[in-house]
Amino acid sequence: SGNQALLDTAVRLADKMLHAFQTSNGMPMKEVDVGTGDTSPGGGAEKLKLLAEVGTMQMEFRGMTHATGDPKYRSAVDRTTETLLNATRGRGLVPNHISSEGFDGSQISLGSGGDSYYEYLLKQWIQSGRTETHLKDAWKQAMREMMDKLVFRTKGGTLFVADLEHGSPKYKMDHLACFVAGMLMKGSRMLPVEEVDPEWEPTAAGLTDTCYQFYKRSPCGLSPEYYVFHMDRQPPDDMSIPSDAPQNLLRPEAAEAIFYM
Repeated sequence: SGNQALLDTAVRLADKMLHAFQTSNGMPMKEVDVGTGDTSPGGGAEKLKLLAEVGTMQMEFRGMTHATGDPKYRSAVDRTTETLLNATRGRGLVPNHISSEGFDGSQISLGSGGDSYYEYLLKQWIQSGRTETHLKDAWKQAMREMMDKLVFRTKGGTLFVADLEHGSPKYKMDHLACFVAGMLMKGSRMLPVEEVDPEWEPTAAGLTDTCYQFYKRSPCGLSPEYYVFHMDRQPPDDMSIPSDAPQNLLRPEAAEAIFYM
């Protein structure tokens, strides 16, 4: 916008948040007081960090370097990304939690806990002018594994992205995971033609329809936080709302999927 007041405010905020990155491996602390700059490991298991948290600041801080010309913002998050990618050891899909020793736990998800790490791999590559091929390659590896291990279809034809727990699929899909449809469409349009998996676009179309059904099949017309899928049933009985997640949190991912389609 060219509004200097907005940029000045962003600089003050980002400078306070940089305190969170002052760790041995660049993995940020969970919490930072943006008034004082004091940091905290936050609640829960202090050594564990959520993949979606530590993998979802890169575009914003890189944007700060672009806006200010100061490389410190990008340097902080690039160090985080380097730590994450080294910890994958060549894997595409990784557990939702990471510690200083590496990835931890048995849950893998493109919904809650993991979602935007995968999204930001692709978008950082695009943000770089499509020059940082290691980000694109990491995203492609994740998508290959996702297509092979997480994408399922019920007997009635409803497509969805499952979670993995202890190496076995859990037949549920978070509303958060509706972003996958838009991400696949973005990738299919931005990657070189010869690198595009021909299954990305039909998968995106099927997931977009499922995310539409999240709303259409809901009694109130609003999607719950996630649906459970019943593999041997026909629509509309192949999806059900679980008792522990009937709430709608005004999430935008289904609208994103429909926009890209």
